[in-house]
Order: sequence, then C-alpha cells, then structure tokens
Amino acid sequence: MNMKRRDFLIGAAGSAALLGCVKDDYRRASIEEVRNAFYHHEGPSYITLLSMVATSNDVSEHSGLLISGDQRVLYDPAGSYDPSEQTGWYAPPRKYDIHYGMNNLAVAQYERFHARLGYYVLRQTVEVPLSVANLAIRLSEEKGETFQTQCASSVSWVLKQLPGFEAVGQTMLPNKIREDFIRIPNVQTSTFRENDVGQNYETANLTVGNPDDIAPPPKPEYNRG
Repeated sequence: MNMKRRDFLIGAAGSAALLGCVKDDYRRASIEEVRNAFYHHEGPSYITLLSMVATSNDVSEHSGLLISGDQRVLYDPAGSYDPSEQTGWYAPPRKYDIHYGMNNLAVAQYERFHARLGYYVLRQTVEVPLSVANLAIRLSEEKGETFQTQCASSVSWVLKQLPGFEAVGQTMLPNKIREDFIRIPNVQTSTFRENDVGQNYETANLTVGNPDDIAPPPKPEYNRG
C-alpha cells in the first residue's frame, strides 16, 4: 500500500475511533455564557498544538489547539470531549468547536480525558505576539463546526494563515501537522501520560475550587519529549 495512503487511513480512521465525530446533541453556549467565561492566562501569549498520539506507532490521531491571547480557549475540531456530561466537573461553555474559559483545571481535565493506556498527549508550544494568538482565536471561531475525521484539516487551515507558521501546510493528517510544527523556531515540547484504561473523567486530585492551582502549566518540565 502507498505509504501516504496508509498514513491517511491511520490518521482518519484513528481519529474517528479515538474521539468520534462532532456531537450534535450538546448545548451550544450563548453569547452571554461565552462572555462570562472569559479567562485570561497570565504570561506570554502562545499557541500549543495538542496531539493525541498512539504509543503503538507514535502516530498522532487527533489535533487540537490551546490558544492563549487576550483569553485562553481550546479549539477542538471534531472532538467529542464534553465535561458537562459528568457530575462535579468544571464545564466551561462550548460553542461549535471552541471551549471557552480554559483555566488550568479545564486544561487538565481535557488532557486526562485523552491520556490513557495506549495514548499520550503531546504538547508543542510556541510563544507568539498577542496579535497572532488573537488572530488564531478569531479564525477558529470563523471556521465553525468540523465534521468527523476533519480535525487536522481545520487545525492546519487555522495555523497556515498565521504569521510565523508558514511551515505548516494544509493537511488531513494530524501527524503531518505535528511534523510541520517541529520546524517552527523555538518550539517547546512536553508530554502528558496516564496508565488508566479507556477515556475517563476521573477527577482524582482535581479540585474544582482552585482551578488555577491544580494542573501543570502548558510547558511543564516533566516528561520531556
């Protein structure tokens, strides 16, 4: 089989199996809810490519973007993560493929949902000017809702329009975005791993009352990858 075709099948089928298609039954947040969830993360503005990677072959099967500009949001196209389904979880508002109010607790929940036996979360972070981060947020909002297996197409569509991200090409393959992202200067890489079986919403040591004191920062010093 042609290798490019093989990689495409791995990326597309794997992405569907890992996260499923966009959910049609979630409640889209109102403008007021989005406004009230506004969360600004202190420190430099940045964009983090989040890749869900299979440990069996080290191939990325889903892509999302954590974007920290005037506010911090998660762009999770074609993702099925929905903390509102779980009692006791912090559930920031979601409108289309954007999760707003992404404080450290929200980031930790998202990563813990995906990291498990067989998969880990790869973080690739680039500090950017505030204007670039805000542009990424605006483009993510403009993209609207993404169909099943199209996560990489939407993520690369956003990234390739940003100044400084010329190395990222349009693609259907999450692993190709990951490879292109490495070519951006000053990328900082880290991983998040867990050994539980299956996607989980286990709260463990997460405490809703202190959302900014729980999760590691976006560029932690452990598990360097």
